[in-house]
Amino acid sequence: MPRKKKTDVNDNKQAIYQLFEETSKSLVSFVNAFVVGNPVKPAKFHYWFSDALLKAKDNIAVEAFRQAAKTSFVVYGYPLYCLTFPNPNRSYIVLLKASDDLAKQKLHDIRDMYFDNKMLSANVQKVYSQGEVLDVLTKEGVRVRIEAYGKGTNIRGLSWQTKRPDIVIMDDVQTFEDVRSQTIADRDWEWFLSDVYMLSKASRIFMIGNNLGDRCIIERLSQNAERFGFKFFRIPAIKDGKSVWPSMFSYKELMDEREAYQKAGKLEVWMRERMCQSVSEETQVFKKSMFKYYNTLSKDVYNYYTAVDLAVSQKSTADYSVICTIAVNSQNIRFIVDISYGRMMLDELLDKLFNHIVKYNPVRVAVEKVAFQAVMEQVLHKEMLRRNTFFQLEMLQPKGKKEDRILSLQPLYSAGAIYHKENAEWNDELERELLMFTPQGTKAEHDDLIDALTMANNIAVQPVARGNVSQRKAVMI
Repeated sequence: MPRKKKTDVNDNKQAIYQLFEETSKSLVSFVNAFVVGNPVKPAKFHYWFSDALLKAKDNIAVEAFRQAAKTSFVVYGYPLYCLTFPNPNRSYIVLLKASDDLAKQKLHDIRDMYFDNKMLSANVQKVYSQGEVLDVLTKEGVRVRIEAYGKGTNIRGLSWQTKRPDIVIMDDVQTFEDVRSQTIADRDWEWFLSDVYMLSKASRIFMIGNNLGDRCIIERLSQNAERFGFKFFRIPAIKDGKSVWPSMFSYKELMDEREAYQKAGKLEVWMRERMCQSVSEETQVFKKSMFKYYNTLSKDVYNYYTAVDLAVSQKSTADYSVICTIAVNSQNIRFIVDISYGRMMLDELLDKLFNHIVKYNPVRVAVEKVAFQAVMEQVLHKEMLRRNTFFQLEMLQPKGKKEDRILSLQPLYSAGAIYHKENAEWNDELERELLMFTPQGTKAEHDDLIDALTMANNIAVQPVARGNVSQRKAVMI
C-alpha cells in the first residue's frame, strides 16, 4: 500500500485545524459538523441558542416548539462542545430529565458520541469515569464532568471537589401525564424551587421544554421570571405569519398540519406542540364544552350589534382590528353572525365596517374613547356623507380592566346564551382566544376577537316587539 504524501498529510491536518477553528466559534457550526447528519439550513433562533449557551450568563428558560432541534443543540451539542473545547468556567455540567432512565440514556448518548468520534475525543488525556458519570481530563489540563439525574432527585448541596455545577440544563423535565395531576405538578414546582433554584448562586440554569399548560414548571416560571431572576423566551413554529425555520418546516406545511389537527378536533394539541400555547382545563375560563353552534338564524325578531376593536398599527406584530356583529333574539340569546379581522389599513377597515352597516342596518355607532380611536369620530362623519349612509354616533368610555370585561362573557357561555356560526372562517381564531384566556389574562398572542365580542355584548339588548315590527339595529366601534 503506497504511503501518503507528506503534502496530503499536511493538507489533512490543515483541514482539521480549520474545521475546529470554525466550530469553536459557534455552537451552530459545531452541531452541524459533529452532531446532526445531513443538516438543513439552521434557523435564526439556533444562533440565539449558541449565544445564550456560550456567551450569556443569565438564568434562561425557553419554551420551544416540538422538533425545534433543542435536543441537538442543548442536550447533545453543548456538552460535547464543552468536552471538545474545554473551559474551566463550563467544566461541570448537570443534566436534568423527566426520569432517571431518560437522564442516563442521554448521558450514555453523549458519551458514545464523544468517544466514537476520534476527532472530538482526541484531546482526552485521562478518563476518570464514563459510566453513570462522564468525567475526563483533557490535554488542555481542564477536567470536564457531566452528571445526569431524573426529576425529583435530591440534588441539594450537589458539588464535585468543592465545585458547584457551572450550568444545570433542564430538558423536558415533565411529561404531559405529570401535569395532569395537581399534586404531582405542585410537587415538581416545589422540587425546582428548593433543589434546583437554590442549588447555588454560582450555578447557572438553562431550562428548555414544551408548554404543557399552566401547571408545568416552565409555564409557572414564565409568570415569575423576573421575580426569580430568569429571562424567559418563547419560540413558536410560526411567528408574524412566517415559519421560524422555513428550511425544515414551510409555512404551508405547518398550516396544512394545523388544518388536519383542527378537522380531527385536536387543534389544542397542535397549538401546544407547535405554537407553545396551552392552558390547563382547570384554569380555562371558557371551555370547549361551552361552545354551541347554529347554522342559520330561525324566524324571529333580532337586534343586531357590531363592535370594532380598532388596532393602532398595521405592523406584523400588532393587534388585529376586529369588526364583530352579533344578533340578539327575543329570548336574549346572542348569535355571532359576522366577524372581519386582520391588520387593516384605514380604507380597508372603513370598507368592511360600512359593509357591516349596510348589511345589518345600524342606527348607532359607538367609538371607544381612547387615544387614536377618538379620531374616528371625524372620519366616520365624513364617510357617512361620502357614502350617503348615516347612523347615530356615540363615544364610549371603557370601564375597568380589559380582562375583567372579557370575564363578563363567561356566565353567558356557561348558560348556553352565545352561539357561534357553524363552519365560519373566524371560529378558529375566536375559539383559540377563548380557550387561551385565564382569569389573569390571555395566554394567546392576541385577544382582539373576544375583546370585540365583549364590547358588542355589553351594548346588546333583546327585542321588545315581535311580528312585523322592524327592530332598530345598533353598531359599536
